[in-house]
Amino acid sequence: MAIKTKLGKDGLARDWKKLKLEWALMQDVMRPHWARWRRKPLDTHAYVNLFVESRRASPYLTGHVDAWMYTFLLMYVLYRLVL
Repeated sequence: MAIKTKLGKDGLARDWKKLKLEWALMQDVMRPHWARWRRKPLDTHAYVNLFVESRRASPYLTGHVDAWMYTFLLMYVLYRLVL
């Protein structure tokens, strides 16, 4: 379901617009999965589906989020180990 379109020639502007478009797409795709998890918060399958389906719907966006999140998480863990 990822958006496969050229949005211009400027790399940063094109990437930012693609991230915004994929965010809108993922909001629509993920709505039923969030609803299922809210109905049954202890259902582990519903919880796992939040991660699986978001990556299936928008690998470009979730890849960018993961890259930043894991970097900061690793930096925090290393910081706490040193102090």
